[in-house]
Amino acid sequence: MEAIISGINWLDDFIWGMPMIVLLLGTHLFMTVRTGFIQRKTFTGIRLSVRKDPDAPGDVSQFQALTTALASTIGTGNIIGVGTAIFLGGPGAVFWCWLAGVFGIATKYAESLIAVKYRVRTPDGRMQGGAMYALERGLNLKWLGVLFAALAALALTGCGGSDKADAPKEAANGKLTIAINATFPPFESVKEGTHDYVGVDIDIARYIGQKLGKEVTFTDMKFASLVPTLQSGRADMIVSAISPTDERKEVLDFTEPYYYPMKAIICQKGAGYDSFEKLKGQKAGASMGTPYVQELKDAGGIEVVELDNTPLVVQDILNGRLAAGLFDAAQAAVFISQNDKLEMHTLNLPIVYADTFAIALPKGSKDVATVDGILKEMQKNGEMHKILVKHLGETATKQYEEAIAKLDIAK
Repeated sequence: MEAIISGINWLDDFIWGMPMIVLLLGTHLFMTVRTGFIQRKTFTGIRLSVRKDPDAPGDVSQFQALTTALASTIGTGNIIGVGTAIFLGGPGAVFWCWLAGVFGIATKYAESLIAVKYRVRTPDGRMQGGAMYALERGLNLKWLGVLFAALAALALTGCGGSDKADAPKEAANGKLTIAINATFPPFESVKEGTHDYVGVDIDIARYIGQKLGKEVTFTDMKFASLVPTLQSGRADMIVSAISPTDERKEVLDFTEPYYYPMKAIICQKGAGYDSFEKLKGQKAGASMGTPYVQELKDAGGIEVVELDNTPLVVQDILNGRLAAGLFDAAQAAVFISQNDKLEMHTLNLPIVYADTFAIALPKGSKDVATVDGILKEMQKNGEMHKILVKHLGETATKQYEEAIAKLDIAK
């Protein structure tokens, strides 16, 4: 099951990544050129849409047609999409939304024109149209029109009742969906040569599921997508080395921390970047959505690069695009063990509460106390120690536990 979910998520990330951007923006640009920059006729179209024309064929007025077209274009999906784009991409995403919107006018015009051109009148005098008619009458591909209609009908079956309320129902029915970003060893990653998830967080999640009597399934995604996924109800909790920052606590609830990460710099062997001071004037990277990005920015004088995941940061260090990267020390040790061209330097920095790892649940969840109790039980019965030893090693776990015992965690 995990292999199937992993495959679906990979396909989803691929389709809704660069291929879709190229296809959509490319279509917008093609239609703009092909129509002679139809956007210049926007105000003429608005004027015509509110003008009465009682002799025009059709079942609705021009204005009704306009409002229907707008309703299908500027709906909740569009509003949520823009908000999500700004959340994930920052204010700069607004520019790309504007760009897609302006050039998208040509695509919308072409879509509406084709719908009118290939519509049909039924025996009782009603007008019918849509993509299936355009495919049948315009391209002579009736089979494709039938397929489109069937898939559209199938899609509608999932549009009515899926919302946040469904996620607790699924959990109540014996399933627990855990959102993860499987690019963060030793906390969560995909076992080499398999589709199995492994790591500290994976074992913690499975233990929690066992205690709750739930079947655990994992859904893998980019780190920046974790919070929106939990908010939308597509997961029951996040167990993915996520930190309880003030911003996240506004929209999610968190357990008490289960891990207190120490930070380390990775650089090419011999570079000697063992402090933020030595990184000033250099390019340094961190995984998008992690506290390490802000930590590098706060250091000042460092050109900070955000990448989708930590393996990409390591890759850019190896190829020289980055001088160094900031990581959790345990994760850094894994990367160092896999590549003899790298070196790591553990930083002697205070551990801040907002940098710790905790489990995230939906805002207002009644399960926070329950999950907190399970985590405390794991600390007392030695289960957490066993998991850390399994994935960090005996020596690293001992050093970590000794260091944490001496630290005051700054709120």
